Amino acid sequence: MSQQIVTSLLNCKVEINSLNSDGLTPLDITLLDQTQSRNQEIEDMLCSAGALEATSLPIMANCTNVLRTDQRLNEAAQVGNVDALYELIWEDAYLLDQIDRVPFVDTPLHIAASMGHVNFALEIMRLKPSFARKQNQYGFIPLHLALQNSHTQMVLRLIDVDINLVRVQGREGVTPLHYGNVDLLYKFLAACPKSILQVTIRKETALHVAAKNNKLEVLKVMLGWLRYVNKDDIINRKDDEGNILLHISISRKSTVHNFGGQEDSSLATVEIADYLKRGLIWRQKVLLFFYRSSLSITDENRNALLVVAILITTATFQAALTPPQDLWGNNSNNTDFATNVAATGINNNRTVIQDSQHDPLS
Repeated sequence: MSQQIVTSLLNCKVEINSLNSDGLTPLDITLLDQTQSRNQEIEDMLCSAGALEATSLPIMANCTNVLRTDQRLNEAAQVGNVDALYELIWEDAYLLDQIDRVPFVDTPLHIAASMGHVNFALEIMRLKPSFARKQNQYGFIPLHLALQNSHTQMVLRLIDVDINLVRVQGREGVTPLHYGNVDLLYKFLAACPKSILQVTIRKETALHVAAKNNKLEVLKVMLGWLRYVNKDDIINRKDDEGNILLHISISRKSTVHNFGGQEDSSLATVEIADYLKRGLIWRQKVLLFFYRSSLSITDENRNALLVVAILITTATFQAALTPPQDLWGNNSNNTDFATNVAATGINNNRTVIQDSQHDPLS
């Protein structure tokens, strides 16, 4: 029966030297059969039809080996096994180069970033920096995948290696800033201030996207940043439908809540649009002073200064929403509290937005 099937397949011009997942040709399988039932006639038929052993197909066998090695590399990336990575590189020194030649692919760095394996990702990035900017088949770079999977430490370490990753655009022109992760905004803006200027294919700034998704905390931080660098004009940038931030804020009826009153009191609400129309001149001058001062200091001190500046502008946003009483509201101790929050933010190297969750001005 087997002989009849083989004869029929050979008559149909079957791929006689095809390799299976073990890298074996049909002739190899026949030769590996060391039992007495081994069919010499089938072996002769295969040879007559031009069948070869895998060792006689160096090019095809090598390609199969690459695929198998690549699969093992992906498995190493999924578990973050650096030792396995170097074992595979020892087997094939050009393994990473072969992956890099593919224009759109999930590299080992993409996989590690998705899984949150920081050490493996940093080692791959050190060996092949180009992987950090390569898009996969869905248009995402490793940093985007880390953001999507909430791997904050991965995001921060990738930016430490290459701060310009904050500006790398992925699918539809989206940058990491467009994701609107409030806990990482300060890091993104401090690492790459110009990232706030980048737009999607719909000409949306990160501000547009935040307003369209009603991300109020994100808007507060970014608006504070714009005042800090004296770039308020960015809020008048138009998307592809001609909308500026004010148009979007009004149409979405976005509101912010003032939690400065008693716990049982009603929450006062003011539209974002109202804040955008207000001119807080003296605070702008203070922030401009901060900005100019930061130009002549170290990166570490500049980041600390940025924490204080964003704290002031966040407080400014809240002050704009508070009915006129005094500068800090009813509680005279709020000034000291805000100062302590600023110091804590600098000492612990955390974003102001995290600390302000406990601030009575928020």
